[in-house]
Amino acid sequence: MNRIYLIALFFILGLSLKAQENKTFREYLFSYNFTNKYKEGKQFKGSAEFKINSPHEFNYYSFFGSFQSLNKNSDEFINFRNLRPRHWVYGVGFYYTDQLYSRDRFELRFMQGTSFYFKTGQHSSIKNFIRIEERFQRSMGDGEWSDGYRFRYKLSSAIPLGELLFDFSKGLYMPVSLEAFVNLQKTDRFNDVIRLSFGLGYKINPRWKVEADLVYKRTQDQGFNINSDNFLFRLRVFNTFKKGRGLIFKNDELLDLIEDQ
Repeated sequence: MNRIYLIALFFILGLSLKAQENKTFREYLFSYNFTNKYKEGKQFKGSAEFKINSPHEFNYYSFFGSFQSLNKNSDEFINFRNLRPRHWVYGVGFYYTDQLYSRDRFELRFMQGTSFYFKTGQHSSIKNFIRIEERFQRSMGDGEWSDGYRFRYKLSSAIPLGELLFDFSKGLYMPVSLEAFVNLQKTDRFNDVIRLSFGLGYKINPRWKVEADLVYKRTQDQGFNINSDNFLFRLRVFNTFKKGRGLIFKNDELLDLIEDQ
């Protein structure tokens, strides 16, 4: 698995050199994320984010919430030796873009998806997250709505760094993810094509962890007819309100390091 992380790192560096030929933005994002495991096999996740870009053209605010439920019948029709029990995900998000040089935009987004895990080693697993989104955008001031639909497929993993992560209760780990987007019907703004992230996280205790990531995004913007390479510097804080088995095996807390968003 370590080879995968080295390949991802070199890929990001190569993209950063290539991006000098295209229109490039730098973005900075802070997010607070919480998980409430309120019942065996069920949990609610929420995320509040603030983002700006450079050159400074907008301020971006969002809140996304999702309900996740374990699919207890998954083993009856899926028979892969390394496949973890999967769960269904339903969510809704609110996104507001405060644009400095044009009209502000609001987006309402619904999501339905499922995820499952492949165990790739004693201390590593890969999460597959598949989802469909319905996006409704409105340019503030003109009262007109536009709609769009897209398919997203994300591979993500997290590896504890040696002996520093003791019993998966605290310590350093390395998150990495690759996500592809297929626009079934494009909206005017923020049509991502591919997203790759690579970072470093620290699990403070079973309830708290922090992550710092470098994210590369290839984005198409119909509103301004721009294709851009965006590099996002992201700081995320995670809080779990209730310890427990949740959606995964009781003793496999490693999977809790792998985040959906």
